[in-house]
Amino acid sequence: MNDERNAGCLRPAAAAVFVAALVVYAGTLSNGFPFDDAIQVEQNLYVRSLAHVPAILSQPTWPGYVYRPLPTLTYAATWALVGPAPWLHHLTSALLHAGVSVLVLLLLARVFGARVALLAALLFAVHPIHVEAVASVANRTELLAALLGIGAVLLVVPRGARSPGERPPLPRMALGLASFVAALLSKESALTLAVAVPLLVAARDEG
Repeated sequence: MNDERNAGCLRPAAAAVFVAALVVYAGTLSNGFPFDDAIQVEQNLYVRSLAHVPAILSQPTWPGYVYRPLPTLTYAATWALVGPAPWLHHLTSALLHAGVSVLVLLLLARVFGARVALLAALLFAVHPIHVEAVASVANRTELLAALLGIGAVLLVVPRGARSPGERPPLPRMALGLASFVAALLSKESALTLAVAVPLLVAARDEG
């Protein structure tokens, strides 16, 4: 019954957080491709055709010593839809930020309850510290890593204390692992989850 009540509270809260995150970045839709965006998207020949997907997957990403193919694949998919027009790239980044903000809400609600989680998630959604990650298409790496990384945590870490050794169902664990791998393919900093998730699982078991 409590789970149903919490879920009912979180639905409008999630909608409010999602809309707030989109509204504060609505102005980015009129942006072009400045600085790194021009190099990563506008001048990147590999994103101009989906036929280049094997090449994107088989070589290092910017600036030649990191491997972050997933963001580049999203650039290619967007280019296939609208060509060099930047608006959809910026809209995609804004939508990703909104998605991350909702996942932050869900994660915090497990610990602090719906009301505190809503306030914290709204602050997260509109905080100016995220401007560089959202307004710059080239920094979509951070948005994807956050979205997929938090998603992995929500899938793998139990909602509450469980019996010793009890774990989520295997399909859920497999989906969490896939989300973690996708986060790694977005930005290598997601590797910290390999330490954070076991610690969170152990903490929930102790609780």
